Amino acid sequence: MVLRARMQAKLAATALQYLIDIATIYVQSDEKDAAGAQSTTRTPVITTPCRLISAGKSNQTAVAEAARQETLSEMYRMLVPCDVTLEVNQRVVVNGKTFEITRIEDKWTNALFKAALLEARHE
Repeated sequence: MVLRARMQAKLAATALQYLIDIATIYVQSDEKDAAGAQSTTRTPVITTPCRLISAGKSNQTAVAEAARQETLSEMYRMLVPCDVTLEVNQRVVVNGKTFEITRIEDKWTNALFKAALLEARHE
């Protein structure tokens, strides 16, 4: 077991060199003022190395997405160290571009990396 832990630590340290981008991950909080007006704030929770890989285009056709005018969305897969906490709907900024986490990719998560599917946001 000690050998396995050492090997995993060495692999994790080596794998970090492939995380060539930097991501800042934000959580959202909604607040209401005294008059009842709602405002949204995003607070950065972590800045971490990552790897952003294009995952192609996604045609959003669901009724819930109608407000987005059924456009082709830019989709990306983001890899981060396995100890980083990711949640759906978190905002992520990588290289000055804003994304939203749409799905946690459990099948791509292992002892070295955690993966999530992101959708580009044009704000």
